[in-house]
Amino acid sequence: MTDPVDERATVPVWHGLVRLSHWLVAAIVLFNLFNESGPVHRYAGYLAFGVVFARLVHGLTRPANDVAHIGLPLWLDLRQHLSELRHGRVHRTLGHNPAGLCMALVLWQLVLLLGLTGWMSQLDQFWGEEW
Repeated sequence: MTDPVDERATVPVWHGLVRLSHWLVAAIVLFNLFNESGPVHRYAGYLAFGVVFARLVHGLTRPANDVAHIGLPLWLDLRQHLSELRHGRVHRTLGHNPAGLCMALVLWQLVLLLGLTGWMSQLDQFWGEEW
């Protein structure tokens, strides 16, 4: 007797825009890690900022039942998920679980802050120098 195929494994969970934004930001961050100066580094950082911003706008405008929807995880949901992790009985969901959503929100904030501080570094008022 063979095991039935899990149909959920063959259905793509994330939209194309979500996948594209994920891999594009990952590639830009990796590129900028090794290309530390110059206009290409700066514009790539601005592009990463724009991609994350577009992903946030896309996620905030999606319906609440869509996996690409971005909302703040409820404290009770996060506590329940962490309790389930401790006891080894986590309910599977499509999309991010509450802990994964918190992680994604922190990473997006860090990329946005990198773009903001990179832009600020070009201003004489903050850290920039003409020379």
